[in-house]
Amino acid sequence: EGVHLTSSDLTGLSKRPEASGFVAASCHNLQELRKAEELSLDFAVLSPVKETSSHPGADSLGWQQFAEWVEQVNIPVFALGGVAPQDFEQAISCGAQGISGISLYKLMFPNNYLW
Repeated sequence: EGVHLTSSDLTGLSKRPEASGFVAASCHNLQELRKAEELSLDFAVLSPVKETSSHPGADSLGWQQFAEWVEQVNIPVFALGGVAPQDFEQAISCGAQGISGISLYKLMFPNNYLW
């Protein structure tokens, strides 16, 4: 239970939203990660780490950039965007709390009613 903020929602806030449960945000750059940290959010999702079919043409960060940004904030960060189960160890070695993804879950749970 909780609230997940878009990066646009995040940048417009001056304080943490009052919500029961977790408050998290989607981030795409270091400034957004710092804003999530400043607002004391519970975690952030940083993307896209790799090329992804859900956002064709989007510039991907790559693992090196991901690691550099995660190192600069004190907030749990999950890797998103083109990641797969085999990327888990790489993500952890780059400072991620874990991995996340829409396509990832479609692969893992193909009969889920949400798809």
